[in-house]
Amino acid sequence: MNKIGVLLAETNQNLLEELKKEVQNEPNLYLIDIVKNGKECIERIEKSQFIDILFIDLVLPIKDGFEVLKEIRNKYNNKVNKIIVSSAFINDDILSYMNDMSIDLFVMKPYTTSSLINKLKIVSKEKNKRLYTIGINEDSDESKEEMFRNKLIQDINSILHEVGIPAHIKG
Repeated sequence: MNKIGVLLAETNQNLLEELKKEVQNEPNLYLIDIVKNGKECIERIEKSQFIDILFIDLVLPIKDGFEVLKEIRNKYNNKVNKIIVSSAFINDDILSYMNDMSIDLFVMKPYTTSSLINKLKIVSKEKNKRLYTIGINEDSDESKEEMFRNKLIQDINSILHEVGIPAHIKG
């Protein structure tokens, strides 16, 4: 059985370390590379023959996830098989854009890395069918307090975004 190659495009170092460990511990997955901005992501795709799964955050420096997705669909669609997008905020415009870009999975932050890896394996097995899902914590054992806290964080991130503060600046 061939291993599934994963390219990670994310700026959160702690999350990257967790994802890297999870991918490396999965016998059917291998890590192609980790990139921390949209420009590096496109450069890595250009150099690659094929990427099974791209996991990309929408909030990336230099080129954001929206620009990267558009460029992939316009120039490199034959190099990237599946795309999983992650974000801490969502609205109707973002949902519409994700649908237009034929995203395989949309993941709301926060999420557990083990849940993400499970979803990643499911997406990798899909042949031609596009899978479009919002959220990923349906199989977790979060308490009501944790769910409330996560929803509150999402709401705060949405408000920050609406007033023009980038989601990665929370200090």
